[in-house]
Amino acid sequence: MKTKIYALLLSLISSTCLMAQDKFDVRVVSNTRSDIGLAYNFFTGDNVDDFRTSIKGFGSGFLFDAFSGRFSQDILLIGTEDVNLTIGAGGTITKYRFSEPLIFFEENGQFAYTRDTDPSHAYGTGFFSGDKSKLVIGTMIFPANINLDLGKFYLSAGGSLDVFVAGKHKRKYTVNGDRVKEVIRNDEFNDYPINKTKWALGAMFLHKDSGISAGVTYMLTPFFKDNSNFPELREVRVSFGYDLSLFDRD
Repeated sequence: MKTKIYALLLSLISSTCLMAQDKFDVRVVSNTRSDIGLAYNFFTGDNVDDFRTSIKGFGSGFLFDAFSGRFSQDILLIGTEDVNLTIGAGGTITKYRFSEPLIFFEENGQFAYTRDTDPSHAYGTGFFSGDKSKLVIGTMIFPANINLDLGKFYLSAGGSLDVFVAGKHKRKYTVNGDRVKEVIRNDEFNDYPINKTKWALGAMFLHKDSGISAGVTYMLTPFFKDNSNFPELREVRVSFGYDLSLFDRD
């Protein structure tokens, strides 16, 4: 998969640059990419019902959630000013707040999940309710993007390698009016059958005059491993409002 993605990127940038009139160059750059803004993280798949996400309490990256997003720094540029390939590195913090009160658990060496059906556990339904069942995942990312500067418009698309760093599952609910918090922290969550190395595709479109932008990231690699007690799910992030420092080029 890695070889195919980078071969495609290099083929596209090489053929496009042959048609460009600007000077071809290879140089070190320092361009920041960030998709903080109006964003939403969700799963897709045949058995996604239990894992549907919610924007309640901004729990899935919605509306300027400063504590989640995909951030990277372009390090190397290959091509021209208008058509180029950039390679970089960065990190992500991704939140998934589930619509259902999911419980993750380990029993006899097997990892699984279920819905919380305990009638004494009360989960609030208000927009700002603190009650939740939520995943938080942190990764390192290594993106490569083909970038086209078309005057008023800017297009960027490519792939990335995402490497798991840390994660946790958190539940909050009330019992007889008392708040209860349960957390599976990284030292335990690290044993759950999630894929620790994932390949992603992403694209971003920007109208430079207005600053209006839109982006999407789709994980080619399933979130959970095959042959586990979890469904085959893939992650999607749709975002608006990219960091305009992307265009503060050296």
